[in-house]
Amino acid sequence: MGEIRIAERCGFDGLDTKFQEVPFQIGVCGVPLLRWAQVSIECELWDTWSVGDHVVYVGRVAGAEASTVDHPLVHYDRTFLGLGLGPVGPRDGPLGAERPP
Repeated sequence: MGEIRIAERCGFDGLDTKFQEVPFQIGVCGVPLLRWAQVSIECELWDTWSVGDHVVYVGRVAGAEASTVDHPLVHYDRTFLGLGLGPVGPRDGPLGAERPP
């Protein structure tokens, strides 16, 4: 199942089958993690803070994993975009110039 299809399915409320056929792995804390996610961070509850009428949950990182995917998927303004992680700016400097040794 492709990234866009997974993202579209996960965006619906109340869809009981949204995670069926979605590839996942079990993390160090025993929770399911989406495969091919750019980053997965698992935390254990460390503290809670009352802030006005909210509660802030503070976690201690128990496990983290970064993907080797070099083309993350970005959702912006109702559109999916690819984000290349190549060099920023001209690869060879100004037009016609060669990269210095």
